[in-house]
Amino acid sequence: MLIMNAEEFNDLILAIKTNQKKRLDLSQHEWNQEQINTILIALKVNTSITLLNIKNVPLTTAENINLLSFIIRNNTSITSLTLGMNFAVDYLLTPLVKNIAESIKRNNTLLNFHLYYSNQDFDDIQEEYKFITFLLKGLKYNHSIKHFLLNYYIEPQHDLFPVLYKPMQEISMYKTPNFDNVANVDSALPTVIAGVIKHNSTIEYLDLRGNFFCDMQKIALSLMKNVTLKNLNLRGNAIDCAGASFLAKMLSVNNTLQNLNLQYNSIKSEGAALLLFALRGLSPDEGSQETIERNAALKSLQLDANQIENKEISIDIHGDQKFKQPLLTSSVVFLKDNANLQCLTLSLNPMWQENKRNQLALTGMYQKQLHAITVRNRYQTERKGLCLYYLCMQKSKSKIRGSIINIIPNILTFSNDVNVSQERKFIYDFENYIKKIPRK
Repeated sequence: MLIMNAEEFNDLILAIKTNQKKRLDLSQHEWNQEQINTILIALKVNTSITLLNIKNVPLTTAENINLLSFIIRNNTSITSLTLGMNFAVDYLLTPLVKNIAESIKRNNTLLNFHLYYSNQDFDDIQEEYKFITFLLKGLKYNHSIKHFLLNYYIEPQHDLFPVLYKPMQEISMYKTPNFDNVANVDSALPTVIAGVIKHNSTIEYLDLRGNFFCDMQKIALSLMKNVTLKNLNLRGNAIDCAGASFLAKMLSVNNTLQNLNLQYNSIKSEGAALLLFALRGLSPDEGSQETIERNAALKSLQLDANQIENKEISIDIHGDQKFKQPLLTSSVVFLKDNANLQCLTLSLNPMWQENKRNQLALTGMYQKQLHAITVRNRYQTERKGLCLYYLCMQKSKSKIRGSIINIIPNILTFSNDVNVSQERKFIYDFENYIKKIPRK
């Protein structure tokens, strides 16, 4: 932790009072209570700061807690707020801290709210869970926040840190996460989060990575009725096949969610098959009056670093009718008529770690087919955007071709390398399409 000298501190206070700062991150410094009090008093009159991060800043006096509550309730410039490990155990369940929850409820300018919780003394973790539930109840009826992150805080040196925060492309080998030194999740916490999902009408991005929610039933049920959430991150939650089955049922009726991150969980082949089956583009049998529910919104499904093998799975389609095929074969069948999924990642799963040459060839073949499906869907989406862009340009085709070259790598973003000849053909097809668009 950094320590600020007196001159630097005075300059900071002056900058806050005179509206010279737009971002204030206090999490990297060590502060005494007098300094914290001075900063919070300065924030009461500030009208320029849009980002406030006070993670790891101790608020151990009633005056400081009241000041923070006042700022959250009355400030009209802060749009991004980060809290975490701020309150001593003696204050966690007092009316002072409950006022912060009420302030979050009444705030109408916050767009991003990040909340971290942890306790090195696990005897007190249940008290902190209760405090988190107070804040979540305030969030439940907030009408401005669009991005909410709730994380069990992990130190950078902890073994679990790469699992939760390191980009997948930087991880070369799957390592089973060790959750032994993590406190057990309070059973009430997923219930309260489910209430937030069910009742909050503004949150579009919900990041729940690293909360170790094994049971997805209540969260999945609440998502069935949610019509605003577009992005859900459940990375590192120890979700198993039972949890995946609840999420699959949710996907079959939810047509709002666009991105679902399930990396670093404990989902096996059966659970993955249920998720992919929920995304199928199959139509009802001819002459059948039964309507098959399926997802028509999800664009990205990330299943990296689970326990998925390419073994034969069995899926119930209609009553006694079963679908029995190896997972990758089933995936291609389920997704071949899906027109929405643009990104499916399955890296760091056992299916790619088989030593048998024929197995590698088989998985490689189906990998290309799944890749082709997602590329096709991205091609359709981006092509519409390019058409609009071209019509706005009205003249030079050379400029639109330049934009094609820039857009293509984004379209072909995938967990595996893209074949160069495929990319060239893609660009060629794209340019031919653009040539056929009539000029105004």
